[in-house]
Amino acid sequence: MTKQTNCLLCKSNDYLLIKEFPDGVQVGRCKSCGFLYTPVMDSVPENLFGASTADVLTILYDPIVQGRVKHFRQQNFKDYLNVVSNYSSKKRLLDIGCAHGFFGLEARRNGYDVSGVEPHPAMGKFAKEVLELPIFPGTFATANIPDSRWDIATFTDSMEYFPDPVADLKKLREKHLNDHGIVFIKVPNGDYFVLRHWIQQKLGVKAGGSEAFAPSKRVGHYNQKSIRQLLETAGFNVLKIGYLQPVHSPIWPKYTGLWLEFEAPFFMQWKQVIARQIIHALGKIQYAITGRNHFSQGIYAVGRKTSV
Repeated sequence: MTKQTNCLLCKSNDYLLIKEFPDGVQVGRCKSCGFLYTPVMDSVPENLFGASTADVLTILYDPIVQGRVKHFRQQNFKDYLNVVSNYSSKKRLLDIGCAHGFFGLEARRNGYDVSGVEPHPAMGKFAKEVLELPIFPGTFATANIPDSRWDIATFTDSMEYFPDPVADLKKLREKHLNDHGIVFIKVPNGDYFVLRHWIQQKLGVKAGGSEAFAPSKRVGHYNQKSIRQLLETAGFNVLKIGYLQPVHSPIWPKYTGLWLEFEAPFFMQWKQVIARQIIHALGKIQYAITGRNHFSQGIYAVGRKTSV
């Protein structure tokens, strides 16, 4: 099911069509502000992982919980926390769209007092019952979150699924962040998808493991300009925008048919790892020369709450 929506940032309804997915979802560029978004979007973008149960997740991810293997994003999680620690010495953290809770687990290991918000019932239950994280079930807009105040709010690859990001960030700023609290947002780099889509369309070459802008449940594709616009519109001072090391997605579905989140041995994915590192390095060079980056897979931003 799909539905039509205006630009998530400026609310204009005039856009240039960039791509249409087989399920009817469209990616467009707003003619008013230039934001890449889905004017025809999936009706339930937060329902990304479909049906599952906490019991199944408990079995699948027990090796990670027991410390026998590493989560495939463990180093990425450390990188996010390193950025956060540069802007806040306080430790009360709310992870919004926390999925299974593994980022929250890493944060707790580093001394943070962590709570999470998660709409997927099974993942939220796993994070609460197995990882023992306080979880508020539901989307950020619907979850019963107390009018408590956190020092830090994080969105680690979740903001791209928020259909009303400005309203959600305003709510966060007004009701759930301490004075001078910060927000950390890490999302896929929209400019990277633009380049991949161009390569696929013009050269007939599939770049990357999936098609550009996928999965179609994403509703926003942020770059430097739009992630700054998002934060400033919601009342945050932008402290930093940058690019971190790529996420090396697990290769287990290829061999097992299952999405398993533990790290694969280097010999099984060395080609992909090296290719991503080279492409990320090209992005850093482009960024240093032009101020743009069409090569790095992800972009992050840090904002600080301004006075209400």
